[in-house]
Amino acid sequence: MAKGSILRTNRDELRCLAEERLVRCTPQESQLTLIDSLRLQHELQVHQVEIELQNAELSRVRDDLDRTLEQYADLYELALVGYFTLDSKGTIQKFNVTGARILGSEPSKLVGRFFELLVTRETRSAFSGFFKKVFDRSAGGLCEVALQCQGAPPITVLIEAVVASSGQECRVALIDITQHKLAEEHQRLKKKNLELEERVAQRTEALEARIANLRDEIVARGMAEELAWRLNRLYAVLSATNKAILRTKEPKALFEEICLIAVREGGFQLAWVGLLDQTSSKVRAVAAEGATDYLDTLQARTTQGRSALGPAGRSISQGISYVCNDFRCCTISRPWRDRSRGQDLHSAASFPLHQDGRVIGALTVYSDQKDFFDPGQAELLRQMGEDISFALENMALENSRLMAERALREETAERLRAMEALREKEQLLIQQSRLAAMGEMIGNIAHQWRQPLNLLAILSQKLLLFYDQNKFNRTVLAENVEMEMQVIRNMSKTIDDFTNYFKPSQQKSDFGVQNAIHDALLLLRECLQGTQINVEIVANDEVVIRGYPNEFTQVLLNLLINAKDVLTGRGGDDPKITVSCRREDAFAVITIADNGGGIPEDIMDKIFEPYFSTKGPQGGSGIGLYMAKNIVENNMQGKLTVRNSASGAEFRIELLI
Repeated sequence: MAKGSILRTNRDELRCLAEERLVRCTPQESQLTLIDSLRLQHELQVHQVEIELQNAELSRVRDDLDRTLEQYADLYELALVGYFTLDSKGTIQKFNVTGARILGSEPSKLVGRFFELLVTRETRSAFSGFFKKVFDRSAGGLCEVALQCQGAPPITVLIEAVVASSGQECRVALIDITQHKLAEEHQRLKKKNLELEERVAQRTEALEARIANLRDEIVARGMAEELAWRLNRLYAVLSATNKAILRTKEPKALFEEICLIAVREGGFQLAWVGLLDQTSSKVRAVAAEGATDYLDTLQARTTQGRSALGPAGRSISQGISYVCNDFRCCTISRPWRDRSRGQDLHSAASFPLHQDGRVIGALTVYSDQKDFFDPGQAELLRQMGEDISFALENMALENSRLMAERALREETAERLRAMEALREKEQLLIQQSRLAAMGEMIGNIAHQWRQPLNLLAILSQKLLLFYDQNKFNRTVLAENVEMEMQVIRNMSKTIDDFTNYFKPSQQKSDFGVQNAIHDALLLLRECLQGTQINVEIVANDEVVIRGYPNEFTQVLLNLLINAKDVLTGRGGDDPKITVSCRREDAFAVITIADNGGGIPEDIMDKIFEPYFSTKGPQGGSGIGLYMAKNIVENNMQGKLTVRNSASGAEFRIELLI
């Protein structure tokens, strides 16, 4: 029921109630009741008026709301901004006409479609992150993306999104800013164009200034090219001069070639070299090329007054370079002015030549152009003068060197003759040493072969005896032959041992010191057997050295034979030779000591001298110890010394490991 109908019903009921009360009451009560009724009726009228006013206001508000909803619908549908309603998955739920127009799609194809699929691949990740951030934070935001419209190129839009209060929907507004972007790009290009035009104008102004400068540079370049042409010719002269310096060996030939180069390569009218005569102070022309007629009657000196000195005289007397770029008008050229006109000489330059720290002459060149010699050309000519001076110094040094070489060759030949004589004496010593050692070795071979020969004789006689006793058979013969072959093999090994000893070592090699000691004692075994000499070897370390094994064995043999001879000659109880080998830091130390009483102090410093011996003429050659020291110190870069111990002499060998 409407609100107005309810109010009218209440009013009728109140009126009926008031009439009933008037009927039932007394007059007095009736009067009071009437008054109350009138009052009540008045209130009802007022209430009725209020109700009617409220109904009118309610109707007006409803009409305003309807009109507002119609306007909102019109604004939503016809707005310049595209509106979309998306669910939490990004599916399009609702949109306006502008949104469909912006996307260029039919409305029936938009509902239920993922909005993200409308975004281009390049900006899709940016939109996904933006959409997720909006839903996660339940707040709005802005994002610029590109949309792919159906049948049209992509457009750039600015998206604003806000999550609904329910949190289940997102309202998205998008504005097509493609034209705005194009306008911005147009403005940027326009600004860039203006900047380019301004730069072109500036560049044009700079180019005009550059053209003006180029005109000036062309003029200057012409002058520079002329100067460069002159410098190039001078460089050619300098290069050819250096080549001439390398080719020639005599000063006069060098001067002549330099003058020829100056005229041919440098284009000078005249070039000449004058040398100073120290006795007469005159400058004598030793080489010239070009207009040499100018020099026919030229008298150049270095002792005349300064005003009478020409370019060459000034350069030699003062030891400096001198340039005159106007030879026909210069004061110094007055004595030779007439002669220079006939030869077309306009500029002159002279440069001193040095040798052994003093000026010996000058190189002077003349040009057919005025103001020819600028500072650069003068510097090049000065360098050429220094190169010539350097060549003269080298020639002088070369002459001195040749003389020194000649003297050195003569001295070297004399020394070679002396060395040859010394070498012959040394070879003689070596031969004598080897002959002496060979004699010792032959005695050792005789000792070592005597017993095997006796055994062979016994075996031969045994065969004859067995034959006479009828005991001879193949078994006896085989046993006897085997024993004889064993004896023969031992004798052959003895020959090999002594042969290896006398075979010289051609190259250095690594070998053990203990092995060398045993080899030396093996060669002396027979000589030591009948002497009662006890040989003791003390070797705690296995020491390996680098050198010549056979020569080192010869050293040990000489020292052992020397100790044996001392002990045999002096006698005494318990003769003993002690051979020790040990390592001391980076050295191998080998000592050979005997108990024969030692070496007298007065001959201690002579025992290593050649031909010095205490054994007498028949006892030894006196070169064994000399050769031992020579081998150790010269061939093996070691050290051999001797000292007296408490019981006898001790020889000490030190070799680098």
